[in-house]
Amino acid sequence: MILGADRPSVIAHIRTLAEARRLNDKAELDDPCLSEEKKMALIADLKKHRAKYSFPANRKAANRIMQYSAKKVNRKTEYVGLEKIAGITDGAIITHNHFNQFDSTAVTSLIEKKDGKTVCTIIEETNLALPGILGFLMQNGDTIPITGNFDYMRGDFVKQMQQVLGQKDYILIYPEQEMWFNYRKPRPGKRGAYYYAAMFGKPVISLFTEMIDDEGMDDENFRNVRWRVHVLDPLYPDPNKSLRKNSIEMAKKDDEQRKAAYERIYGRPLSYDPEPDDIAGYMGPDWELEKFLAQNQNKAADEMTDKSAGQPDPAILSPAFEKA
Repeated sequence: MILGADRPSVIAHIRTLAEARRLNDKAELDDPCLSEEKKMALIADLKKHRAKYSFPANRKAANRIMQYSAKKVNRKTEYVGLEKIAGITDGAIITHNHFNQFDSTAVTSLIEKKDGKTVCTIIEETNLALPGILGFLMQNGDTIPITGNFDYMRGDFVKQMQQVLGQKDYILIYPEQEMWFNYRKPRPGKRGAYYYAAMFGKPVISLFTEMIDDEGMDDENFRNVRWRVHVLDPLYPDPNKSLRKNSIEMAKKDDEQRKAAYERIYGRPLSYDPEPDDIAGYMGPDWELEKFLAQNQNKAADEMTDKSAGQPDPAILSPAFEKA
């Protein structure tokens, strides 16, 4: 499912960010840009909105829309490794790579198969200003907005998380922070998800979704893409360690296992140098040229290796050649 205008420009921006190793920066080009005052006003308005008599009906409508979307978006989605989390029954933090506006439906569908409990998603406060159906879902669905305001984060934010986990439900946090559309590679995670797991003494359910090019075209630049959700080893905070030490160690371990999952699934080492296959399904204006250059570079390197008895010509692998 493709939402948002001018995806090729977004893809070009993703490649620029990857080259600069700005791996947690915003990739979307049309997201709302708001002042701190406006962000806090959105959160205050949301609190008032959810206190209204009409909110339960709106929440029910939003959840029905999401359930319908989850079935439609995930009709071909596969789930691998559910047995790893069968014993987690008292609530948890869920981490997942972020590559699509509806990738949370893959998570809710997995939890539906597991035990049918609620998944509450942490969202950027700017998502509350999105227009149309997405804005309605952000405001009325099972979401908790996050922001940079310290008082909110140590107050209402923590209380909302505590309520969800107290009901033995799940909280989805994207450690990568920003969505990079159809980007296959796992990006380094921020510590927040693991900090809160340690704070509340809850495990982390770690997920990594593989993207597979499918038959047919989604639009003129993208093939259809189907998903395969891999459940990785759950992570547990050490009650004898500080929140900071737990969050650092758990974030590192999750990064390592998502990297290992990527390399096992796609059969190549993880590198953030832009590669033609980084964006699942992409067949945009520069796709054929990139494929040609990549294939011929590999062919040239193989030929030079054969001619030099296993020692490729250094010029073939030089940065100048790679940029040619």
